[in-house]
Amino acid sequence: MNPGWTHPPISSPNPSHPSPSHSPTRSSSHEISTNLVQAEKTRERSPKRGPPYSLRPSQAGSSSHKGKGRATEAAPTSSASDVVFVTQDGNPLTFFVQMEVKNRQTIISKIRKHGGLIKVTQEEADYSILYPGSKTFRASLKEAAATNAIAVNTSFINDCVKEETLLDYTPYLLQQLSQKETSKPLPLRSRTSSIPFSKPPSFKKGSRPHVAQPSQINDVPPAPENWSPPVPVPQVQRQLTTTSKRFEEPVLLQQAQRTGQSPYVKEEATSTSAVSSSKTMMDSRKIRGPPEREATEKTKTSSLQVARRDPSPTPPPLPAEPPQKGKRFEYTEAEKEYALRYAQALFSRDHEMPTMTLARKLHNKLPHHTAPSWNTFITSRTMRGDVEAIRKRAGITFRKQLHAHSMQECISTRPQVKQEDVGEQSSTDRPLKRQRTDKRHNAQPRPQHVSSELQDDFEAIVDFFLRWNSTERALEDDETEDAAWAALTKEATCKTEESWGKFYELHHVEVNARYDFRKTKS
Repeated sequence: MNPGWTHPPISSPNPSHPSPSHSPTRSSSHEISTNLVQAEKTRERSPKRGPPYSLRPSQAGSSSHKGKGRATEAAPTSSASDVVFVTQDGNPLTFFVQMEVKNRQTIISKIRKHGGLIKVTQEEADYSILYPGSKTFRASLKEAAATNAIAVNTSFINDCVKEETLLDYTPYLLQQLSQKETSKPLPLRSRTSSIPFSKPPSFKKGSRPHVAQPSQINDVPPAPENWSPPVPVPQVQRQLTTTSKRFEEPVLLQQAQRTGQSPYVKEEATSTSAVSSSKTMMDSRKIRGPPEREATEKTKTSSLQVARRDPSPTPPPLPAEPPQKGKRFEYTEAEKEYALRYAQALFSRDHEMPTMTLARKLHNKLPHHTAPSWNTFITSRTMRGDVEAIRKRAGITFRKQLHAHSMQECISTRPQVKQEDVGEQSSTDRPLKRQRTDKRHNAQPRPQHVSSELQDDFEAIVDFFLRWNSTERALEDDETEDAAWAALTKEATCKTEESWGKFYELHHVEVNARYDFRKTKS
């Protein structure tokens, strides 16, 4: 039963009209039950009423409000403690945030949430939040100095929000950093002081105030006119080492020719000083002990390379337009012809030059093709045969020149006949004919310690050359040279080496000397 409901009044029967058939007691009981039933039906038909409630202040003054919308709370407003980036007069400070700043949106949200404004240019901003690791940091820092904007890092914003007050910007100032220092974080100093001000102080460009003064800002002075960047010490050492190695070999060869010692040496460890290291390398050398003939051959090889040095051809012009998107430069006929002519010039200087070295040199001349691309091109099916043919001809020319040079050297270094050895012979005799007791022993100028197999090989190849040249045949190309070695192999087998070509390559000086001696004797 609803507690707000009250029992209706019970009407009493009229005493002036008593019922004849009922007694007074029974009639009153019947009326009470009837009234109770009617009251219950009336209560069921009426709408239910809830407990009364008090209207909110926004609804108390409106009697026509019928509950169509719920009452909403007012939007939260920032308290006075949240406002940080404002001046002493209450005006908001303006900030410029560089695009490269890490967590840029978070920094912008903190500035706006705590009373600051964001500007798109440094001219309109009081502070410039810059990132020292960006490529445009130096230019942005110069622009901030020109527009009187205070250049600070992101720690200034984070610390101000953390302390809930505007801190002194001096410990957060950005200076002109070197290239190595841009990747390191700036050291932060004490952040205890808080200096409110109405407008960021102005400063003169070119001044260098002390860091402790908040009314000034660090600016980088221009470098003096006579200033030059220091050269790193390791680079100097590398340059001196390369230079010393470049000029050491000719000096050592000259010393070897004067003293008769071998120029092949072994370097010891050098000191850290560049000057002392070069002296140590020259003074602390040890002889490895190859034969002296090797130094002479090396000198002859270098002189032959200088003598047969061909001039480098002129490269074709570079392409005027870049290639299409997603494509590379194609090799033209002019570039192909230049590659072959340049390979001929390089192989004339060194016919054993590696292919990758040739590719690097071609890349230096025509840089729009990379060195690996040049290597792939000159080793392709269309270019490989031409390049190897040029290398083969250069090797033949080199061996011919070496052979002629060695023969001239043998003739020039042949010992002269002394007058006491000639005896009774006339001056018209040949110069190599001298008085001897054992003709067989003195027949050829060979070393004392020569094995019998090596002696047999010397005699076989010298006899073959005498017969081969007597038929007026010469080694003009590789085909004739191969035919000569094949003919010699049919006559005799080389006992000390794998082939006669290998034997001649190792002992050509001795073979030529014996050949000249035999030919002069005959």
